[in-house]
Amino acid sequence: MSLPPPPPDPTDEPAAPAGRWRTDVVTAALIIVVLEVVALPLGLLWGHLAPHPLYYPSGHQLNLVVGDAKPLVRADGLFLLITGVAGLVSGCTAFVVARRSDIGATIGLALGGLAAGWLAWHVGHAWTGGLQPLQLALKPDDTKAKLAADLGARVVVVSWGVAAVAMHGILYAVTWPAKPKPEPVPAAVGASWTDSQTGPVAEAS
Repeated sequence: MSLPPPPPDPTDEPAAPAGRWRTDVVTAALIIVVLEVVALPLGLLWGHLAPHPLYYPSGHQLNLVVGDAKPLVRADGLFLLITGVAGLVSGCTAFVVARRSDIGATIGLALGGLAAGWLAWHVGHAWTGGLQPLQLALKPDDTKAKLAADLGARVVVVSWGVAAVAMHGILYAVTWPAKPKPEPVPAAVGASWTDSQTGPVAEAS
């Protein structure tokens, strides 16, 4: 008489759906908060390093003193570099720290990265010196003044979130475990089992 199999170990059972979603929500919220905190000094760094071009009001528009858009292009490239590197580091850090909550980490990186990019641009634009466009527009014509650091193409504010999610997904794809192949049943074991089942029947006949 064979003994019944032992009961399954409760520690091996997967986490309940409610507990899993709670972990994902907490992980996403923590990542969003951390990214917003990091965005403050990075925004100030970009605002100080980005060019502050000279403008002058003329009628109802602002004109560059130099006459080209190179300062805006340099500001966009610098912002893309700073936030892109920050996104790559964020994705790597979330992969290492929050491996048990991949969904929550991905959501946190996506939402937090987009918000962090917007916050970094806003902080650098508002708190690093230079006049705001409206302030200069109210001054007399031909008054030359430096404007605050700004972006020529606002679409670059998404670079933080895109880089973070892309790096996080690449790391998971590279380290995802391969599906184990089923082990073949040895021929001797299969033959002995067949003989044990058919032997008594053959003798009885």
